[in-house]
Amino acid sequence: MRGLTIYDIIKGEVPDYFIPRILNREVAFPMTICIAAICESGESIVVASDRMITAGFLALEYEHPGSKLDRISPCIVGLTAGDALIVTELFGLCRDRIQELQTPAVAKVAEVVKDQFINLRKRQVEELYLRPRGLTLEEFYREGYINRLPDQLAFTLDSDMWKQGLGLDVIIAGVDDTGAHIYGIDDPGTLHCYDRIAYHAVGSGLTHALLTLAGNQHCQERSVNETVFLVYEAKKRAELAPGVGSATEIGIVAAKKVVELSDEDKRLLQEIYTQKVTPRLEDVEGAVADLPFAGILREEKDG
Repeated sequence: MRGLTIYDIIKGEVPDYFIPRILNREVAFPMTICIAAICESGESIVVASDRMITAGFLALEYEHPGSKLDRISPCIVGLTAGDALIVTELFGLCRDRIQELQTPAVAKVAEVVKDQFINLRKRQVEELYLRPRGLTLEEFYREGYINRLPDQLAFTLDSDMWKQGLGLDVIIAGVDDTGAHIYGIDDPGTLHCYDRIAYHAVGSGLTHALLTLAGNQHCQERSVNETVFLVYEAKKRAELAPGVGSATEIGIVAAKKVVELSDEDKRLLQEIYTQKVTPRLEDVEGAVADLPFAGILREEKDG
């Protein structure tokens, strides 16, 4: 089961995994929102998230005071939707390998995260389905145990293991010598590059966020000011979705650093957002009164 992507929305396709289901305590859509958008002609990225945390072992989502912008390197961040415990383990496994790289390219970091994502999923599958039966993945597939079991049992195990995912969607956003890049990783360990469309989102609020960015025709050429506000707007509109928290984290990823916006910065963004979504009533009434359609009726009566 993989995450819904922008391509599915654009094509109007709603696959079967869109329907939330619980399988081994896994929820199809993690209750959160994470967003990344490239700007300044590919020189910077704006990232944002709520502070909703999923604790799978408690079957609980709640707003946590800690940051969800995981800094993988000085100019690369990771954003995730899914079980916080798996996220911690995933990035912990990646950091040692990434630190071995002198100046890690975003694509290389994304590959490292994808590889560890796949390894974690394999381990989870093995622990859930095979270890209790005294088997490993190697024995089940390469050594042929799948052919020694009764057909129905072998089919059920194979099918259940294929469906079993980490229930995690990852965004890797960063800037390197070649510019700004956004990658997405989802079950069963697939990697996508979103540089061409210049934005990506994960979590239960992704539809609201992506449609906001698409509707405003966001592209890489947008200025950082425009993009910061647009990402903020996308996050606020995503709050209409189930499970998206009201707290907002937002940051700018540049060539040498990541800058998180202050509470004062977010207050200014909220003021502008309020002005945009709640226009003055008298302005609306005046604009409606000035519409030209009454003249059509007058012409008909005069005629």
